[in-house]
Amino acid sequence: MAVRINLLTPELLAKKEAQRRNIISGLLVVIFAGLMVGIYMERTFAVNGLEDEIKQVDRRMDDLKDVLAEIERLKKEDAMIKRRIDIINQLIKDRLIWAHVLDEMSNSIPPDLWLTDSVNAGGNNIELSGVAMDNFAIANLMVNLEGNDYFSSVELIDIKRSEIDERDVKNFQIKFIFKS
Repeated sequence: MAVRINLLTPELLAKKEAQRRNIISGLLVVIFAGLMVGIYMERTFAVNGLEDEIKQVDRRMDDLKDVLAEIERLKKEDAMIKRRIDIINQLIKDRLIWAHVLDEMSNSIPPDLWLTDSVNAGGNNIELSGVAMDNFAIANLMVNLEGNDYFSSVELIDIKRSEIDERDVKNFQIKFIFKS
């Protein structure tokens, strides 16, 4: 063991100890300040990075708004085209049905009777107007329509007497249902 001998006076020892404490305190303050500056810088860089990301996201959102508007326009256009296709398909179907209806009706028309008008009264309901030489021709038309597999519920709506070229004729209206 070595013996330590201190030749300094207690005042000098206290002064030296105070200096050493001041140096340590100063170093701690500098380290703390450096640490705070480092944290501040790191937070500043992080905030700047996040602000840059926000700007990029905003730019991307603006770009996507244009794309979204185009998508919405295309969806509306697609819906409109689908409606048009449905209408065209319905018209084609109705055209074929009406061709069949008219064919079946023409096969049911007796002599001494002619049709002046046919109207689709909604759905499969059909109304016919025509002129006949007598009531028997109208009755034959109704019997023929009722006997046809494609028609049902044949009803007489109206018969009126009139003259054409000084001949007595009957104007009539009937309605029936076409079974598709």
